[in-house]
Amino acid sequence: MKATPVDSRHVFIDESGDPDLQVQKRGVSEYFTLCAVIVDSSSLAEEHGKAQEIINKFFPGGEMKSSAVGNNLLRRQRILEEISALAFTQYSQVIEKGLIPMETGLRFRRSFVKFVHRTLYRKLFQAFTHLHVIAHQHGKSDFMRGFGDYLERRLEGGLFEGGDFKFGASRDFPFIQVADMIAGSIQRCYSD
Repeated sequence: MKATPVDSRHVFIDESGDPDLQVQKRGVSEYFTLCAVIVDSSSLAEEHGKAQEIINKFFPGGEMKSSAVGNNLLRRQRILEEISALAFTQYSQVIEKGLIPMETGLRFRRSFVKFVHRTLYRKLFQAFTHLHVIAHQHGKSDFMRGFGDYLERRLEGGLFEGGDFKFGASRDFPFIQVADMIAGSIQRCYSD
């Protein structure tokens, strides 16, 4: 078994909002939020258990989803207070989509998603080494298969030299659910 580097971290990523830039259309969000929840690998097992306890408390038998909390601000506050006791760091990016010119290639959903994720991962790998990134599954499987390759090509120095990248289902990773709750809560702050 390979030893885990001392400064190894696990990063769990989820997003809130949609990648459509036509914000004037009904149902399209004005903002797109990415949240990375960063957990020290040495405490991951313990913190994973604590996160699962919070999920079980507020969402018995289900997943913690910001969308399921909706406008219930008191419930959202209680959940966020309990989440804040966990040992993690979070980094979020909020994109005001209306400021992006429609003439750019970012008007295409896949290009937009790739670009904002690439920006996030560049920041994370500049700040930390030995990252194990688990991003919430989204889109079709052919998109997800090529996404890691795209990131590797686009980030100089080899993005995953000090770690790895994979997609995961939120039901399997409590910290993806934590990232969902944080991203959704930030999205609500900007959207209200």
